[in-house]
Amino acid sequence: MFLFILLLFFLSGVSSLIYQMVWLKKLHLIFGVTTPSIVAILVAFMAGLSLGSFLIGKYSKNFKNPFLFYGILEAIIGIYALFMDYFFSILDKVFIIFYNSLSGTPLFFDFLRFILSLFVLLAPTFLMGGTLPLLVQGTEKLDKNFGKKTGFLYGINTLGAFFGTFLSTFYTIPTLGFKTTNYLAIFLNFLILFSILFLKNTEKREEKEEENLKINLKKYLLAIVFFMGFTSFGYEILWNRILILHTGSNVYAYGLVLCNILLGIGLGSLFYSLFSKIIKNPLRSLGFLELILGIFGFFQIYLFLNLTDILTLFAKLPWDKASHQIFGSLFLGSFLCLIFPSFLMGFSFPLSVKIFFSEKNSPGNISGKVYSINTLGCITGTVATGLIFIPLIGTARSFFLMIILNLALSLILLNRKIERTLILLSIFSAILMTFTFPKEKLFTSAGVYREEVEKILTFKEDITGSIVAIQKPNGLSLEINGINVAGTSPDLYIIQKLQGHIPLLLAHHHERVLHIGLGSGGTLNTVSKYPVEEIIVAEISPGIVEVSSRYFRAVNEDVFKDKRIKIEITDGRNYVLASLKKFDVILSDSIHPKYLGNGFLYTKDYFNLIYNKMEKDGVASMWLPLYSLTLKNYKEILKAFSDVFPCTALWWFPEPMNSFTIVVGSKKPFDFSKFLSNMQDSIIKEDLSKIGLEKKEKMLSCLILDEKNLENFLKSIKPHTDNLPTVEYESNKIFTKTKTWLLILKELRKEADNFKIETENLDLDKEKYLNFRKNLLYEMERQIEILEKAEPF
Repeated sequence: MFLFILLLFFLSGVSSLIYQMVWLKKLHLIFGVTTPSIVAILVAFMAGLSLGSFLIGKYSKNFKNPFLFYGILEAIIGIYALFMDYFFSILDKVFIIFYNSLSGTPLFFDFLRFILSLFVLLAPTFLMGGTLPLLVQGTEKLDKNFGKKTGFLYGINTLGAFFGTFLSTFYTIPTLGFKTTNYLAIFLNFLILFSILFLKNTEKREEKEEENLKINLKKYLLAIVFFMGFTSFGYEILWNRILILHTGSNVYAYGLVLCNILLGIGLGSLFYSLFSKIIKNPLRSLGFLELILGIFGFFQIYLFLNLTDILTLFAKLPWDKASHQIFGSLFLGSFLCLIFPSFLMGFSFPLSVKIFFSEKNSPGNISGKVYSINTLGCITGTVATGLIFIPLIGTARSFFLMIILNLALSLILLNRKIERTLILLSIFSAILMTFTFPKEKLFTSAGVYREEVEKILTFKEDITGSIVAIQKPNGLSLEINGINVAGTSPDLYIIQKLQGHIPLLLAHHHERVLHIGLGSGGTLNTVSKYPVEEIIVAEISPGIVEVSSRYFRAVNEDVFKDKRIKIEITDGRNYVLASLKKFDVILSDSIHPKYLGNGFLYTKDYFNLIYNKMEKDGVASMWLPLYSLTLKNYKEILKAFSDVFPCTALWWFPEPMNSFTIVVGSKKPFDFSKFLSNMQDSIIKEDLSKIGLEKKEKMLSCLILDEKNLENFLKSIKPHTDNLPTVEYESNKIFTKTKTWLLILKELRKEADNFKIETENLDLDKEKYLNFRKNLLYEMERQIEILEKAEPF
């Protein structure tokens, strides 16, 4: 029977992680993906687990058939999940009301996000938290081997969580979408209940006199369990922050890192159960675990510094596909770095439960209390590391702080002279390295920066990530977490200018502009050339603002001094959702849609939000790259945009080699007479001359598709949506920049032949326009030929 219970609890782990992946993503769409918002949502999720484990564990001995009650809890979770979308829709409206009716600091709104998240998540996570103590109550026997079955249960549940993460990341969400993936988890909940109904409660409690362990339990033991959770989640946040530069900011990399952590925890817990009999002194064993974990932290630093070389070695293995080579190497590399410490963390949980056996309490109460206190530590570690330690002292010093905490816990538990001497020397070494280890070295050792260390002008960490300004042969590059967000190279300079000019030239009014994604400030500087009354910039990273204002004045011309500009440090989509303001122009100037979380700035749902925040004759624009984006995904994004905006225009500029397009949408037909008239303004004309587009015939020739041509171009294509975010999943399997660029440019070239703009009533030289148009089509063909001959990269 115990094996059958293990199978069911494995399925519980699968469903729980599926829910976590789906529900937290849904909440990110409501509250944004700023670090404080992510922390608030995660803390709300874990708070329910902690409370449920404690309270249900406390009263678990009152249930005559804990297995049946476990099955009922699973079914209630499934019923709740059926209505989750409805709850989210209510939460959406409530958040908007609070956001606009209450004034407060960012801290106030982060607390509001936590409260609202808790309101929706508390019930199901409370029940999830109670499942472990119920099963422990039903299976454990109060004898000297107490804790063994807890290890099996915790381990197999965590391995189920590993499988749920892998399944949802690589299969169900990319192919079925979030809703169907949620239904899969609901099915597992009810499967568990129906299976339990056929299970007889044959597990009999052994009526033995308890053999209390002769261990002097200290009052501080619960505090130790708390800080074990504190450091475990502190490490997880730091691991993700460091590894993102090696694995890349994509949904698969995040899933692989989480899979490795869960795999290690699950195996560690199972390993404890297999060898629990040989552990004679649990307290000393726990002390050694913390000591080994702390000492391994030094070696882990070494692994991170050399991870690029390690990944290169794994990449040389005989992989059959490029995707298998990339993701297989990333999995093995992160496995090497994370499996041992996460294994020790998994081993420590059932060991802690074993120690508490001498409290002479029910098994469910013991396991529930330990799990609850440990989870409370995880919550505190998440908040402290993500919101306090990293912004104040940086990732490297925060990592050494975790090492010091592990060693301090071992110092409490181990009392032999040689052990304490080793611990004190290790603590001294960690303190010394805290103040001497270069704060940027963990980041600049990554492959994306290794060859450019001497060219890094500045390195800054903020709450969102690591920001650098790099001097490259073709100009400055501004990057966050290894991703280029702006620069001064000719192609980036031109596209930043045009991202501001095109929508502003088309707009009937310029009173209020919303600019999502600051970058280097080049687009913002362009917008400031127009008679705008208010410019709101939604930028997620405060570090980007600081570095841009200091190092990119050549493109932004110190525009931050302009009193019309108001910079909001917030998630752009969240601002569009919650703000009641309406805008004449909205510029969506985001990072590449394939990167983690950015795909949701390229969905039909997001474009609908923008549409609703536009004035009746407003204009919206979208930066849309050709590179590292499948042709299907490119079309899906265009389809999503054109489905929302009845008037859509796509622009491509031939100089220099250009892998970008600008898509503009409006509720009303574009007035190109107004467009050409706006170009004649002396300030605008001077600014356009910097990129060689001051001639109106040349500028207009770069419009290559409108809504009529797009209808043919996008036939049989489904729009990109929040429910099925294919871009993040499909385009991240593309590892060449030029191949997709070539395929999309070829398709655009075919359609461009069929596009004709009505020039009869426009104030331009028609012959010049046709000549420029001919040159543009020729340039498209020339770039296609260059790309066909070039080596893929």
